[in-house]
Amino acid sequence: LAMDIDSHDPSVLGFAGCALCDLGRLDRGIGVLERAIDADPSNAQAWVAMGTALLRRGKARPGVEMLRHGMRISPLDNRLAFWGTNLAFALFRLRNFDEAEDVARQACRRDDKNYMGQVVLAMILADRGRLKEARRAAEEARRLRPDLSAANVRTLIGRRGVQILAKADLLT
Repeated sequence: LAMDIDSHDPSVLGFAGCALCDLGRLDRGIGVLERAIDADPSNAQAWVAMGTALLRRGKARPGVEMLRHGMRISPLDNRLAFWGTNLAFALFRLRNFDEAEDVARQACRRDDKNYMGQVVLAMILADRGRLKEARRAAEEARRLRPDLSAANVRTLIGRRGVQILAKADLLT
């Protein structure tokens, strides 16, 4: 509906492209996000959404670069914690574990209500065998979101991430 009203506004395109990707319509969403970026190269939200869409496509390296770019051009954005959570997961997928952990911790510090940052941190720590720290992060995530389950987190961390948390007995 928003695109019917104004299909040329870069903000509308950015949010619509993001929504399409979230709904699983990656091809359409990526096309809309490309239009948003072309119309306004300073649209940080569109860059981050494009990076996240590429991650979902299995293209972690270009996804990381787009996430970083979006975060860099909007350094005071109130969404940096969420965006950083996505970046931490992408870095984990690229097996850049130290940086993934640092970025996840920073995402958690940026927003003390960011339960998904805690989930990603728990996953990274569990995968690295640091179960005591992973348990603390998982407990914080459950404190923030008491109904936390595999279904709640699968969209961001995927089946492998859920397996890591389950193997460490960090999911209920």
